[in-house]
Amino acid sequence: DNRGLYLFKAGRIEEAMADYRSALATNPAYLNANNNLGHALSELGQPAAAVPLYRTALAGKPTHLEVRNNLANALSDVGQLAEAMKHYEYVLARKPEHVNALNGSAVVLAMQNKPAEAKARLEQSLRIAPDNASAHNNLGNVCSMMGQRDEALVHYRRAIELNPKDAH
Repeated sequence: DNRGLYLFKAGRIEEAMADYRSALATNPAYLNANNNLGHALSELGQPAAAVPLYRTALAGKPTHLEVRNNLANALSDVGQLAEAMKHYEYVLARKPEHVNALNGSAVVLAMQNKPAEAKARLEQSLRIAPDNASAHNNLGNVCSMMGQRDEALVHYRRAIELNPKDAH
């Protein structure tokens, strides 16, 4: 599993996935290998393939917040918003400062046409992690949805300053 993480961080995703699959062939319930393979698949734009892996990981340890957050992200990506929100809420009930869960749940709220609630979550996220480019970008989107063009531009600019590679 450590080898897989090293390969993944080195950008050798296919090799990392082979390593995770090898670990799962030995132990199909291995939490870290299921979670890491799910994460790799999500990074490759295959969240639907990641969902069952995250579910398997959670079956072994239902209280694992990072796996639950990863599952919520994948569910959100495949449009299962209500279930995604349940997992984000689970994480936030146990760790209210979980920046990724705040950010992810805000995206779901925005997709559910609840921009004021989404904005509040993103602002909370940015109070905790003011240099989170993703949260700035998402807050720009939400402000734009709400017709708050000037505020949206501030957050889009900040997101680009923090992560120029993601400028689009």
